[in-house]
Amino acid sequence: MRFLRTAWGRRLLLGLISALAFSLSFRWTFPGDALLQRVQHEMRKQTRGLWQVNAEDITLSGLLGLRLEKVKISRMGRDKRDVALDALELHVGPFTFLGRSKSGQIHVEQGDGSMDVHARGGGPTGEWTFETDMDEMPLAWLSGLMPESSKIPLGGTLTGEIQGHLGGAQGEITGKAKIAALQVGPGIVTGLTVPPLGFGQLDLTVATSGGETTFNIGSAEGADVALSLDASSRLQNDWKRSSLRGCMQVLPSEATLQKNETMRSAWEIASIRFRKDDKGRLSIPLQGMVGAPNIGVGVCSR
Repeated sequence: MRFLRTAWGRRLLLGLISALAFSLSFRWTFPGDALLQRVQHEMRKQTRGLWQVNAEDITLSGLLGLRLEKVKISRMGRDKRDVALDALELHVGPFTFLGRSKSGQIHVEQGDGSMDVHARGGGPTGEWTFETDMDEMPLAWLSGLMPESSKIPLGGTLTGEIQGHLGGAQGEITGKAKIAALQVGPGIVTGLTVPPLGFGQLDLTVATSGGETTFNIGSAEGADVALSLDASSRLQNDWKRSSLRGCMQVLPSEATLQKNETMRSAWEIASIRFRKDDKGRLSIPLQGMVGAPNIGVGVCSR
């Protein structure tokens, strides 16, 4: 090639070869253990020791990313919780280090499913925009986020897309998702034995209009327990203080009540506390705030 005959051409080629050699040597001698210790230190520092992270292996992913495999995220203290993931990738946007705005991506792998979260924001307005894409993401790992007193096995997978923005005067969320083959239990919640219950497929829709976000969840027919939820909220920066108004309706199948005495007793007690609609569904009004919902009485309309 003609440019290699020039001094600048040879210097350019030498520079590219040197950069490639440095990149390869850095990957081959990547200080994974030292970096994992740094990640663990930052996690403890940012959460004041409340959360810790551990992984069997850590490697580079792309130019500005890390990949952790066999990950365990733990909440310390009396209310201890553990979340286990097959793999977790963290990527930082290329312009994050040049200004106050930040961007990044989180990729999670669990079983045959995956989840990707893209987020950007954090500028002067403090607003964040996000997109979440879930592909048959197992729900089993979510039970690790539950307190020990109410931890119960979860089965099924989550598929769908959710996007929106948080911060500023008003938050906004839109999207659709479905939970396939949802199963809850068996387990013990606050002293009550919960048998394995199938909810079938649940379809979730969330949309924002006029500053109000609505959530709709409905289960298919033929499940052990038919469940529907219609709720609305005005999202706040502190999501726990977001308003809540809605209606949840529950109806177990006759077969479920006949084969499980505990479920039958719980249904009889709930039927005294709450009212039923004309289709025999238990009607549970919800109001107050998301972080501290109040359960009302009477029949609510969908």
